[in-house]
Amino acid sequence: MAVVCLVPLFAEPLLLVHDGAGKLLRQAPVVVRPEGKSWASREALYGAASAVLLDDQGVMHPVLSVTADDRDSGVVELFIGRQAPVGPSNASQPATGVTSGGHSAAVGEYRDSGGFGMVARLSCSGVGEVSGPLYNEHGFLAGWHSVRSVNGQPITFAIPLERLSAGLTPTPPVPLAAWDQSRKPAADEIYSKALAYMWAADYEGAAFYWRKAREAEPANARSWYHLAFAEGKTGHSREKTRCFRKAIELHPGFAAAHYDLGIGLALSGDREGAMNEVKALKPIDEGLSRRLEGFLGVMHTDELPVKKVPVRRTAV
Repeated sequence: MAVVCLVPLFAEPLLLVHDGAGKLLRQAPVVVRPEGKSWASREALYGAASAVLLDDQGVMHPVLSVTADDRDSGVVELFIGRQAPVGPSNASQPATGVTSGGHSAAVGEYRDSGGFGMVARLSCSGVGEVSGPLYNEHGFLAGWHSVRSVNGQPITFAIPLERLSAGLTPTPPVPLAAWDQSRKPAADEIYSKALAYMWAADYEGAAFYWRKAREAEPANARSWYHLAFAEGKTGHSREKTRCFRKAIELHPGFAAAHYDLGIGLALSGDREGAMNEVKALKPIDEGLSRRLEGFLGVMHTDELPVKKVPVRRTAV
C-alpha cells in the first residue's frame, strides 16, 4: 500500500532506485518506450545497484540491464522486459507548451548548440527540479528536459525527441551496478557543466569547462569535438580546426567531426582539405558526404575570364 502511494496523481510512471543494501536512494521520472525499454536520467541512477519501474497502475517491474547511453543529453535506456507496460505515443511535432511531473512549462525557441544539435530554454514552475520526460497537451511524449547548473543557478533545457532518439548509443547489455561502477563521477560533473554553458550560449564558459573535460578525459573524442565548437564561437579558428582533427584522430569514424571540419576548411578557403573530408566521409556516412560535397558545390564559383579592353593611344 505504501508503494502504491508513490504513484503520482498525474499517473506518470516512476523509477525507484536502490543501493547495494536495498535502501531507496531516490525516485525519479521515467518514460516507457517500445520493446520493453524505458528512458531515465543518468543522474537518477548514480550509485544504483538496482532499480524498479513503478507503472501508473502501481505494478513494479525490475530493471534488467542498461542497453544504451547518451552522455550529452544525460539519458540512459533501461531494459525492463516484455512485462513492461505500453508507453506513450511520440508527438508528431515539437510542442511549445509541455508538462512534466504535473507541472506546466513553455518551451523557448530552439537554437543550434553545435555538435549536440538543437536545444531550447524551458521556462517553468517546478519542472526544472528533476530531469525527465516532457509531454504535450495530448499526453504524447514531446522530448526531455535536462536540469543543468550555469553560474550556480539551475537552468532547465528542452531536448527535442528526435535528438534524444538519435543520441542514444546502443551498448552491450550490462547490469545497472556495473554501469554505475564504470562511470567517472568527477569527469561526468565537468562534462555536464561544459554542456550547460554551451546550451546557455556562454561560449567562454563552455570553452573553459570543455578544456577541463579534455584534461579529465584526454581520449574522449566528444570533449574535443565540443571544444572545437566553443573555440570557433570565441574566435579561435585555428584551435577549432586542431580540436576537430584531434577528435578524428581519437575516433576515425566520427562522422560529424569529419563533416564539421570539412565545413570549416571550406569556409577558410581550403577547398582541397574540405574535399579530403568528403572522401573520408564516404565509407562512414554517405549521406553526410553528399551533403558536404553539395555545400562545396554551392560555394564554388567558376573564375570568369577577364576581358581585356584595348588601350587607345592618342598622338601628342
